[in-house]
Formats: sequence, structure tokens, C-alpha cells
Amino acid sequence: MVPWLFPRLALRHVFPFSVFSVFFFFFFFFFLVSLFEFQYMEIRHLHLQYIIYYIANRTFKKSRGIMPYSHRHNARPTPIKKLTVTQKEIREIMRYEDK
Repeated sequence: MVPWLFPRLALRHVFPFSVFSVFFFFFFFFFLVSLFEFQYMEIRHLHLQYIIYYIANRTFKKSRGIMPYSHRHNARPTPIKKLTVTQKEIREIMRYEDK
């Protein structure tokens, strides 16, 4: 057999994967990316950033957790409102009212 008449046989030494397996790998890769997208991103705005932030949080475990678009260090969406008044505060109020 003459190898330049059969390029598939010649390519098998250089590139041992079939064309189908390469296409399958790429489709599988994009399928995994889309799974990560819908699991870790909001459906309304599909940003690749959310995947990047998820991977960054997984890899750098010592950091507090990076949140996209937060300007404070540990950003809470709303502060916790205190609904109860403690006995100490009641005593302080009574002391100030006595004066």
C-alpha cells in the first residue's frame, strides 16, 4: 500500500482519533457548559461570568466567595432588621426617661 494514496491510513499515525470522536468531544463539552450555565446562572441574563465566578469560588476556597456585581466586600442584599427589643435596651430607655 502506498500511504499517499490512502490519506486516512497516513493520518492515523498523526491523529489517532476519528472525526466522529472529535465532534462528539466538542458537543459533549458544550453540553456540559450549557448544564453549568443553567445550574449556576440566572435564566434572564445569561452571562458567562457566573460560570467563571462559580469556578473561582470552587478553586480559591480561602476567599469569602466572589459575587458578581457586588461593590462591598461581604455584600448582603438587605440588612437584617431588628424586630425585638432586649431587656437591656428597655433599661437604658427607662434610665434616660428618669433623668
